[in-house]
Amino acid sequence: MDKRGGHICMMSSQAGLAAIQDVAAAVIYYLSDASSMVTGTILPVDGGWTLE
Repeated sequence: MDKRGGHICMMSSQAGLAAIQDVAAAVIYYLSDASSMVTGTILPVDGGWTLE
């Protein structure tokens, strides 16, 4: 990881970057029946970056 990537990881509340599995889990959720009543929303998979 380069210097910028390290800085980004330190700034997120989870102290790391999202793994492919993290993003895939969000996609699977949106494709499942569990999200049938979810409309017009964004599900951030950013390790808490937007909390800052």
